[in-house]
Amino acid sequence: MAAAPALIDAHGRTIEYLRISVTDRCDLRCRYCMSEHMRFLPRDALLRLDELALVADRFVARGVRKIRLTGGEPLVRGDTMELVRRIARHLGAGLDEITLTTNGTRLAEHAEALREAGMRRINVSLDSRDPAVFRHITRHGDLSKVLAGIAAAQAAGLAVKLNMVALKGLNEDEIPAMLDWAAARGMDLTLIETMPLGEVDEDRVDRFLPLTGDDNVSTALSYTFDDGPEADYADALVASWMVLPEGGAGPEDLTADCLIHIFDSVESAEGFYDTWTADYGADSYPTPEEADVAAGAPGEDPHAYTTLVGDRPNTTQIFRYENAVVSVGISGTPDNQFDTLLEATNELAQTIAGRLEAAA
Repeated sequence: MAAAPALIDAHGRTIEYLRISVTDRCDLRCRYCMSEHMRFLPRDALLRLDELALVADRFVARGVRKIRLTGGEPLVRGDTMELVRRIARHLGAGLDEITLTTNGTRLAEHAEALREAGMRRINVSLDSRDPAVFRHITRHGDLSKVLAGIAAAQAAGLAVKLNMVALKGLNEDEIPAMLDWAAARGMDLTLIETMPLGEVDEDRVDRFLPLTGDDNVSTALSYTFDDGPEADYADALVASWMVLPEGGAGPEDLTADCLIHIFDSVESAEGFYDTWTADYGADSYPTPEEADVAAGAPGEDPHAYTTLVGDRPNTTQIFRYENAVVSVGISGTPDNQFDTLLEATNELAQTIAGRLEAAA
C-alpha cells in the first residue's frame, strides 16, 4: 500500500505538528481563561479514547512528527495516561515526540508514568510564584501542588518549559524573578500576552501587558551580570528567555522558536554550549570561541551563524555587551529559508542590544 500523502497547507508548508485537546474541563478557573462558573461540554460530546487514538494514528500516517496533548487540563481526564501510551507506540516509527501542556496540579502523581510512556518534555503553566497571587489568578489554586508537580517532573527526567501569562497589575513585577528561578533550575520560560479567547468575567484589556514596543517588559533583561543565579547545566547562566511562543508568529513569513541566553562571561557561555551540544548533538550551535565574541556588535558577519539541526534551519547571533555574552537564536521550520531566519535573528539581536543599553 502506498504511503499516505503528507499534509500541505495553503502556503506550501508541510504540517508536522498536531495539538489534540482531550477535554475542555479544568480544575482551575484562571481569570483570563475561564468564567468562574463554566458550562462545559457534556462528556458524550467529547471524543472517546479510541477515537482520539485513531485521530493520532491517522495524522502520524500523514507525516505528523510531533503531538501535544492539551485541554482544558488534560490530566483531569481519567484515561489521558492510556492515550499517552497509545500514541507513544508511534515513537520511532514516524512520530518523533509526544508532549503535554498542563497546569501542574496533578503532575506529581503522573510524572513518572509520563516519562515511562516515552514523554521527554512538558509545558507547565505558572503565572506566579506568590501563593496569594496564584490563588487570585486561578481563583482557588494551590501553588504548592504545582511546584511539587514541577519538582516531580524534573526528578523523573522530564524537561520542563514554563508558560507565564503576563498580566498587568498582577504579575508583571514577578517576571525578572521568574526568569531567574526558571534559569537556575534549567527550565525555559515563555512569556505570553493574554488573548481574547472564550468568555470570562473580566475585561482582558485591563490586564493586557504588551511584550513588544516601548511599554513592555524589557526591564526584565536589566540584570546585574556578575551576580546572576547558577543554572543546573552551566555556571552563572543568568537568563533563558523564550521570546516567541512555540510555533508562534514571529517576523513576516516566519514561524519559529526563539531563545535568548545571557551569560556573565565567555567561560560561562562556553560551559553552557559544551553541555548543550553534548545533549542535543555536536555542532548544533557555535561556541562563543567560534563566534569571536570579543569584538564587534550584533549584525556583523563574524557573529552570524547558520546551522541545520535535524531538518530545522537555525541561525544564531552571539555578541558581547559590556561584561556579558548574549546569544540570540532562532530555530525555524524546515520550509524556512536561512536568509529569512538570519535577517530576523539580526534584527532581534539589535533589539536586545538596544534594550540592554536602555536598561543600563
